[in-house]
Amino acid sequence: MTEVKKTKVGRPMGKLHQDDIRKKIQVSLLIKKLEDHALSDSEEEMPSSKLKAIQILLNKSLPDLSSMQISGDSENPLEVDVHVNVFGELLKSMKMQRQSEA
Repeated sequence: MTEVKKTKVGRPMGKLHQDDIRKKIQVSLLIKKLEDHALSDSEEEMPSSKLKAIQILLNKSLPDLSSMQISGDSENPLEVDVHVNVFGELLKSMKMQRQSEA
């Protein structure tokens, strides 16, 4: 009797699958839709079902922001490395200076 091997169809669920789904959800379009509605002069309301759908999609594609407190003690102090993009900060400074001169 021959043994039949079962082959899996498709890609296994996991991190790559989640990343693909997040890429497919076009976050910028959803945010633009909300911005357009919030900034419009129209009194027309966006249907609650559409708002709920946008909220669900944004929750699936954007990480939730949460606060975290990290503390140390005198025996085990925290060490923090700060990396600054000097070139990027210089460009920001120049842009702000030009805007203030205009």
